[in-house]
Amino acid sequence: TAFGSMTRDVRDGGVLVTDAAGDVWIEEYLTSAPSHILNGFLWALWGVHDLVLATQRKDAEDLFERGAHTVERNLSRYDTGSWSRYDLVPNRIPCLASPFYHRLHCVQLRVMHRLTRRPAYAETAHRWESYAASPWKRRRALVQKGLFKLAYY
Repeated sequence: TAFGSMTRDVRDGGVLVTDAAGDVWIEEYLTSAPSHILNGFLWALWGVHDLVLATQRKDAEDLFERGAHTVERNLSRYDTGSWSRYDLVPNRIPCLASPFYHRLHCVQLRVMHRLTRRPAYAETAHRWESYAASPWKRRRALVQKGLFKLAYY
């Protein structure tokens, strides 16, 4: 099942990664170094949340809570101080979110705040929305995204 793959480690054919800190990540793409794509992880968590609502499964509830905790603990890693990162691949030039994905991240964080009531989600969404409202930060993000594409594509 789809949920079953979210509970199995990538080494065992699943899509779950547990990092050195004990945080669990549901990976959108399986790469040699986990990419931790933010929007894909959040979409997956919403699917798990829907399963909880439909079935009241304790294992699904536990995975949702652990995943929500992982995102909350790692939000600062996605924040460049002027834009959101698309992923956490340790490239020399970070992969910033496109304007579309940056806006999507903000919406997804607002939804996570509604689902969990954890203030960090709303606070981060607000900060990232302020980045998008700044013409200078938007231009800077587009330039950096262009440099990333030149370097890695």
